[in-house]
Amino acid sequence: MNFTMTKIAAAAVLALAASGAQAVTVTSASVTGGNFEMIGFGAPITFAAFGTGAADILGYDGTTPGSAVANTAFSADGIVGFGFGAGIPGSTQKTVNTYTAAANLGDVNSAAGTISGFAPVTFNIASMTNGASITADTSAWFANYNGTDFNQGSGRNLVDGAADGSFATGTLSGCSGNSCSYTLNWSSYIVGGSFDGNTGVWNLSGTVTAAVPEASTYGMMLAGLGLVGGMVARRRKLVA
Repeated sequence: MNFTMTKIAAAAVLALAASGAQAVTVTSASVTGGNFEMIGFGAPITFAAFGTGAADILGYDGTTPGSAVANTAFSADGIVGFGFGAGIPGSTQKTVNTYTAAANLGDVNSAAGTISGFAPVTFNIASMTNGASITADTSAWFANYNGTDFNQGSGRNLVDGAADGSFATGTLSGCSGNSCSYTLNWSSYIVGGSFDGNTGVWNLSGTVTAAVPEASTYGMMLAGLGLVGGMVARRRKLVA
């Protein structure tokens, strides 16, 4: 009976420890660098401008639809921006503005900010440790080019752009406490416009922050360990 109780207590502690290790709640994710590449259209283009949206890409950015942004100006409400295509940067060259919005994979041609029904950007991380892999739902990522909004998030296959639920993938590094640097990348099929049917490749880098585990969690684990220790000591006395 005592041995059975000890096993039960040990199992409870192990279960609690496991749940604690997997319960990483990401509270914010910034973008501090990265690049964009369209397959077959030259080398990757480094992000050249950052807006207020770069502070935290989780959730919806709350920006004005990208169609209201000038073709040659970076939107301060955006996340990142860069020049694309022929012309003079900042003049005749078109500027790409990116931001997050309530996106719907079944309605790719609607203006960002007018669509509802899909999840905001979310990061999924098992542990805040160097080398840990991450996945992210970036299906709400939009790019505005030449006055048109394009859904350029994860979640589409690269054959015809049909929704497949895929995620962006990446890795953590430089972890300290509840903060880590991250890299994240995904490919996205382009629907509509002059680049219809091509593939955009997005690479982001930045910092991700997780919630600090509650003190009660540690308290429960310590209490459980104490219970196991007490049961083991009691069993040894009875056997002796």
